[in-house]
Amino acid sequence: MVGEVRNTTRQRLLDAAIEVIETHGEQAVKVRDIAAKAEVTEPSIYHFFGSRNGLIEEAHAVRFGLGQAEAMAAFVDGIRQCRTKTEFLNLVRSVLTTNFQPAVAGRRFTRINVLGSAQSRPELLTHLAEQQRQSSRALGDALRFAQEKGFMRSNVDPEICAVWVLGMVTGRLFIEIDPDLADSTEWNTLAIDAVMAAFGSPPPSLTKWNTPTRR
Repeated sequence: MVGEVRNTTRQRLLDAAIEVIETHGEQAVKVRDIAAKAEVTEPSIYHFFGSRNGLIEEAHAVRFGLGQAEAMAAFVDGIRQCRTKTEFLNLVRSVLTTNFQPAVAGRRFTRINVLGSAQSRPELLTHLAEQQRQSSRALGDALRFAQEKGFMRSNVDPEICAVWVLGMVTGRLFIEIDPDLADSTEWNTLAIDAVMAAFGSPPPSLTKWNTPTRR
């Protein structure tokens, strides 16, 4: 019971800090206000996080991984349930299409925002690197499973492939900052085709152009 209370208190503090950061910025994070918002005493912040800065860094770390762990777990589980190459490729296409939707853009902006905050915080940057390493390993292990089943090409490093895919999904924000391009289906198609090609199943859109023209 004591452990449950401690975890609940810690989570309430994190939730309160995250809400303030996303609404007003981290400069608005005040120990007294966060404690009051979480309905705990101020010493609780120092007990769980060591300092105000410790709380802010942990809140940023949570924001960085928000939604990714759940999405990753579902995708990894889906890969392990695939029985054929077609099922695997359809799953990849479906997951990428979902992650390219405008509704998910906010997560990408949050991740970039947190990365910017981490540039002057070595401990936070190390924390984020470890989070990303775990995600890459989890996806890499799932892709290795797909390789063993013959669903994707065997001459690529699955973990490096995982890092590339995760980076490309995050990189979509470069067109999302332009309202005229944010809903670009052409970008989505090109990105999905590139992933399919990397996995060893290039679509006609990436192979026809290389066919010599007969005269």
